[in-house]
Amino acid sequence: MYANHFRLSAEPFGLTPDPAYLYPSAGHREALAAVQYGLLDRRGFITLVGEVGTGKTTLLYSLISQLGEEVQAAYVDYTMQSFEELLAAALLDLDVVPTGTSKPALLSAFNAHLLQRADQGHTTALVIDEAQNLSDQTFEELRLLSNFETYDRKLLQIVLVGQPELQERLRQHQLRQLRERVSVRAVINPLSSAEMGRYIEHRLARVGGSAHALFSRAALWLIIRRSAGIPRRANILCHNALLFAFARRVPRVTVGVAREVIAEMDERRPGLLRRRSLRLVRRPFAPARWAIGVGLAFAVVVAAGRIVPRGSSDAAAVCPVRSAPAAPAPPDAIDAPPLAAESPAPADPALTTEIPAPEGDTEGDPVAVASEPMTLTIPPGANLTRLARKIYGWQVGREMPPALAAELQRLNPQLTNMDAIVAGDSIRFPPTPGSTPERREGTP
Repeated sequence: MYANHFRLSAEPFGLTPDPAYLYPSAGHREALAAVQYGLLDRRGFITLVGEVGTGKTTLLYSLISQLGEEVQAAYVDYTMQSFEELLAAALLDLDVVPTGTSKPALLSAFNAHLLQRADQGHTTALVIDEAQNLSDQTFEELRLLSNFETYDRKLLQIVLVGQPELQERLRQHQLRQLRERVSVRAVINPLSSAEMGRYIEHRLARVGGSAHALFSRAALWLIIRRSAGIPRRANILCHNALLFAFARRVPRVTVGVAREVIAEMDERRPGLLRRRSLRLVRRPFAPARWAIGVGLAFAVVVAAGRIVPRGSSDAAAVCPVRSAPAAPAPPDAIDAPPLAAESPAPADPALTTEIPAPEGDTEGDPVAVASEPMTLTIPPGANLTRLARKIYGWQVGREMPPALAAELQRLNPQLTNMDAIVAGDSIRFPPTPGSTPERREGTP
């Protein structure tokens, strides 16, 4: 699809095990030589183990194509079947037609073919891919099949190819007899970062391209790191990267394209790849930063004219708190003469301006009082009990004297609840502590 856009003779990163693209790394050459030696020297059982995507099948295809007529190999890659089905598939690949489908007929035809090949001086091999999926019964049948031999040589060479789980299977106690017959063990390890770079260059060179021309340095580094030495993974990433670049009509793969294909492989959103960690870090509490923020917010509100500093005489006019409606006068006060305090008497300026707000006071300190009933404007956040304690100075923690409460109720008939006062209300207080009945009786 993208070959013409990048001027390539073919797509270089296919997923089929084409021997033409085999990269002969040091590990692959060593594994290839070990398996080839085991076959030509008729060593019996041979194992080839490698992680998923390391190129085991490609190596096998390359090996079979190099053996020539001297070694005839039957390749079986479907191992989720019985031993009889596996043997029938091997005979089919060897162009042997058995006389029947029963197990004795299949074994007889197979043995006859092995003897014929041995008489001609040739070797027959049975290569089983994905061997880790074989059942224990099939493993035992293969061990018995290896007994086809003469006095001086093995008639059948069996190559078991699989993932690391194959080694775990062969370590099991019930397969110890087969394990003891394995004479050649080959392993394919993942490629190093340098080898992976040469692997990508090798595949591109096969189709007339180069990694330097088609990938930016950073993009190539990301793909090499994410592939983790697995050739199949590198094939998928490089193929998708070239496909993305082709769709965007850009001349080569950029680091942004590489991030997108890696995120697609990881089933993540592309933007998350730029973050080295997605964990949220909880910052420690900073009192200074918190105090500055609160102060700035308070300054903005004051500048807007919504709060008047504590102690201001016109707080009631500015404070937006709605006053509670006046309650109807009690029946016994209907015929009472109007109180003289209806027109507020002038109070001592020190009294009306020096009452601190409730949250900043030192309860229990007496303050100056007047000789006539006082009218005070309730500041925000205050309550009647705390204000009375400020004015008359009784001990902190004690309740309001009943006589004082009755006097406050008499002077303020609109109060239905002594503590339900609203900022901005005007409340009348008795002139002196001694004027209350409780004070006259000597009660604190």
